[in-house]
Amino acid sequence: MVTLQDVLGLMGDDEFTGLVDLVQLGDKAVPHLSQILNDTSQDVFLRQQAAVALGKIGAAAGARAVRATLKDENPMLRLTAARALTLIKGVEVANSLQKLLKDHDPSVQKVAIQTLADVGREDTLLVLKEMQKQRLPSFLHTEINLALEKLRQRDVR
Repeated sequence: MVTLQDVLGLMGDDEFTGLVDLVQLGDKAVPHLSQILNDTSQDVFLRQQAAVALGKIGAAAGARAVRATLKDENPMLRLTAARALTLIKGVEVANSLQKLLKDHDPSVQKVAIQTLADVGREDTLLVLKEMQKQRLPSFLHTEINLALEKLRQRDVR
């Protein structure tokens, strides 16, 4: 039986050396990782590690916690959650990521654009083309152009 203390014991160091062990625990670690991720009193770094681990484990059971984190007040946590969500198999991520395109933090928007290019759906192409028409920081226009090129290369229409 895996306890919360077991999971916390594998987390918290700067190198996150316990990630491999957490992934090996698989579904047994998911409830505890979800709890850590949803606990706003936890250190942000620890919550980021929980999101990464949930993504690497890839269990759909962790998707709810990761998706909820897309609305967190901390932009770094939202970035981490966006990337982690794409690793969870069988989870629809494009709609959640498209919502991040309207995030008030441009760095979150940038990761959403990059991640949507990786997911690559037809509606993503349309959304990104619409974003091109908006007044945005130049680095976001660069990211949009790179994402559109990536989608074209993958023949997403």
